[in-house]
Amino acid sequence: MSTDGELPFEVVGFLRPILEVLNNAGIKAGPICATDHDHLFIYEKDIEQAEANIDEFIATSRQESSSLQDDATDS
Repeated sequence: MSTDGELPFEVVGFLRPILEVLNNAGIKAGPICATDHDHLFIYEKDIEQAEANIDEFIATSRQESSSLQDDATDS
């Protein structure tokens, strides 16, 4: 699995929560970080479950971020 686009060089640490999600699901992932793209090596048998876990993590993160933004504008 790889990031879709180039990442700004100052973006750091974003793989950690994803790796934690995968680890908690019992999925082994080997991260490889390159200059402008990052990659996760995952066993083929775990790809579908890994994608589902990552999609759920992204959806939850977006929802939490949206709630925080709503709270900030209400203040």
